[in-house]
Amino acid sequence: STVQTNLFGFQGAPNSGKTTAALKFPNPLVLDFDKKLPPGVPSVDFWNPEVVQRITPCTIRPNRRDALKKWLSEARTMLDPSTTVILDSYTTLMVDWDLHAEADPSPYLNKKGEVDGFEVHRQKLLYNNTIIERLSALPCRVIVTFHEQVERDDKGNATGKFRPLVSGQFGDQVA
Repeated sequence: STVQTNLFGFQGAPNSGKTTAALKFPNPLVLDFDKKLPPGVPSVDFWNPEVVQRITPCTIRPNRRDALKKWLSEARTMLDPSTTVILDSYTTLMVDWDLHAEADPSPYLNKKGEVDGFEVHRQKLLYNNTIIERLSALPCRVIVTFHEQVERDDKGNATGKFRPLVSGQFGDQVA
């Protein structure tokens, strides 16, 4: 049998209808980071610190990034192929990644005890690749929403194109 990847990215400005469009797919289950869902939509509320703490306890701050990683790892065997998993939004997940790295810089310290910016970016790229790999491995449709930003040239002028609001090499990969 052939394996078909059903991974889609919806990119748009805030409040442009990305989530509304994604909810039109059958049997939605929203991995909700943005807390903007209409009532009654099935979701895993990653915006809720109590939910996050149940998935991945952390003393520093609610660890949404590792909670998602763990949830995706465990969900592979529990999801029905007719489900549409909607990660809403990747942009908020990346903001949370940065906030967690700032709150706990210990994984990124060099031998002098200073934050190694290259290590931060390397770990973030590895994280992004892991999340996309785990989303791709789910046995169902997956939609990831991204906020967008205007692309600019070296002089800061708008190019007329849009890019997903994701930083570094991963932003280039997603685009």
